[in-house]
Amino acid sequence: MLASHALMFVDISTGRILRRIRKIREQRYSLLRGFYYGVTDGAEDNSEKLLPRLLTITIVEGAAAINKTLGDIDLASVDVEVTAVRRRNIRGLLPTGETRLELGDVIVLRGTQENLAAAEIKLIQG
Repeated sequence: MLASHALMFVDISTGRILRRIRKIREQRYSLLRGFYYGVTDGAEDNSEKLLPRLLTITIVEGAAAINKTLGDIDLASVDVEVTAVRRRNIRGLLPTGETRLELGDVIVLRGTQENLAAAEIKLIQG
């Protein structure tokens, strides 16, 4: 709100300010489109399985994904989106197909429960 008021004082158009704020919000809150499920979430309702959720997978020793790019693994083929990759406690947003995975990387995926299971198999077993 402070930023939008400051921009108005320097004669930036309201439409331009609103477009910029909307763009920033979309970038910052894109992860809210899915969420991490707990043990009891969705236990009684099978329709919950169709909602997108987030899953975190750590690339462990012997995983098929080590030294492969996200493009090589092609998680889009199982309808799963990679929302972030954390390496050595540094989080990288919006990884690209050229992002090469290493041992210890933590990958945040978004998709349905069934698709996330298929993606985990691709990452770990190949």
